[in-house]
This record gives sequence, structure tokens and C-alpha cells, in this order.
Amino acid sequence: MARTPERAAGAGRALKLAAFLAFALGTGLVLCLLALFLPQETRGAAAAIRGDFWRAAGIGTVMVVLFMPVLLVLAVSILGIPLIPFAVLAWCAAVLFGLAAFSHVLAERAAESLGKPLPAAAPIAIGAGWLLLELLPFCGKLVGGILGGTFSFAGFLLMSCAVVTGLGSVWITRFGRRLS
Repeated sequence: MARTPERAAGAGRALKLAAFLAFALGTGLVLCLLALFLPQETRGAAAAIRGDFWRAAGIGTVMVVLFMPVLLVLAVSILGIPLIPFAVLAWCAAVLFGLAAFSHVLAERAAESLGKPLPAAAPIAIGAGWLLLELLPFCGKLVGGILGGTFSFAGFLLMSCAVVTGLGSVWITRFGRRLS
């Protein structure tokens, strides 16, 4: 059976959608586990986003802008070279923690707008917020074309906002351990 270009394109699109779903579900699982084991800390970081969104976004922007220069400074110093893997791991942990906090706030806002109560369990609330966060990119992958590209771009902007604001809330609360 000969492969037509349309079938190959459809198979490639299905493979991209499957990879996206696997990544989104895996990340969502990690965020839910984070909320399961650290519920007070994720609520504290979410409170920092709710309390002063623009402060969290500003601090997060500074963190994103300074990340590569800090790694460069570590790379040129002999004592800093062994610290680079720890800095990258701390950065990844902060991004995941911030995404959990942002997902919690997003779920709260969605529940408020629908007039429904937020689930009391933090992992369920964060999972629902993560699904809302991934809804636009998923629709973009599903639809394709110009409309799908628009959805994907809007999802990228929302995810960028989530990462930046989440990083700021993690910094403000020191991983949710201190309220500002």
C-alpha cells in the first residue's frame, strides 16, 4: 500500500499530538504529586500570585532574564562550574513549583467564574488548572492550520505568563515556605 503525502502528514500530526499529550499528562502528574506532598507550600505560592500578581510577574521576569548570565558567570569561575548542575536543577524545580501555584490560581478563577466551589484537595485543583492551561495548545494541535496556530500561540503566551509569574511567586515565598 503506497503512502500518500496526505497520509504521511496525518500520521505526523497524530504523532505530534500523541507526544504533546504524553508530555502534558506527565507534567500534570508531576504537578499533582507536588501538590500531594507539599499542599501548604503550593497554596502559599498561589497566595503570592493572588496577592500581588504584578510583583510576582516582575520578579519572575528578572529571574528569566538573569538566568543565562548567572550560568555564564558560574561557567567562567573555577568554583562555579560544579554548581551549574545544581543551579539548573533548582531552576527546573522552581519552574514546576511555580506552574503548580499558577495552575491552582487558574483553577480558583475558573471555579469563581462558573460559580462552583474549588475542590478542597490541592492535587485535584492543580490538575484542573493544568488542564485549563493546556487546553489552548491542545486545541491548536487538534485543529491545525491558521486557527490552530492562533490557539497554539495563545497557549504559548499563557504558558509563558504562568512560568514567569510562578517563578516570581516561588522567589517571593521561598518555595511557599514564607508568606510576603
